[in-house]
Amino acid sequence: MNPEEDLFTTIIEKLLTGAFICSYSDSIAFEQLESESYRSSVNDYLRKIGRSLAATNSGGAYYAVYTSIQSNTRRQSVRAQFREIVNDLEPVSRWLKLVMATLSLDASIQPGDSLKQSELLAALENSQPLVDDLSTITRVGTFQTKKTSPADQVRVVLERLGEKGYLCPQSSGLVYTATGKWDYFYEVADFIATHERLDEEYSDEEQIGLPV
Repeated sequence: MNPEEDLFTTIIEKLLTGAFICSYSDSIAFEQLESESYRSSVNDYLRKIGRSLAATNSGGAYYAVYTSIQSNTRRQSVRAQFREIVNDLEPVSRWLKLVMATLSLDASIQPGDSLKQSELLAALENSQPLVDDLSTITRVGTFQTKKTSPADQVRVVLERLGEKGYLCPQSSGLVYTATGKWDYFYEVADFIATHERLDEEYSDEEQIGLPV
């Protein structure tokens, strides 16, 4: 298999795992997907297996979605992802507010932003209310941990966000870069905010464009 075929296979495999490909998580793959002809080739392949290529509204990240979720298996899979996203919304949103307050940011995290553990910890040391907020965030749910020190709690949160594809660690492992998946998170949050009543009808899930 030549390098081009290797890259194509790698991109397909990533998309099928539900990964978001952006310039920060995989610059080489993202550059390829920026080519219309390459996207067409990827889409042609995905459609053969019931998927298609989607992008965030900003065009900053690509991911795969089901072309149809009529089958029970796919519907159950999508509903499970929908529930996971809904369950993540509150803790992740609270974490975002904590980061904004801790680092005195005017705006929420955006793709390409860097998060340094050292900066977060230095700021937390000077604010007991923020330490208390961090403890609350890590007590239950997405970021739950039995760790009690702020340093350990921050590490757990950053690692969990990395596992979910929102952050990618730099070489040191102490600095993280925000990925294009944040655009998707904000899109889903906005979608849900416009609906007063959330149910599990697949039409809502389909409109959101959940990854496979």
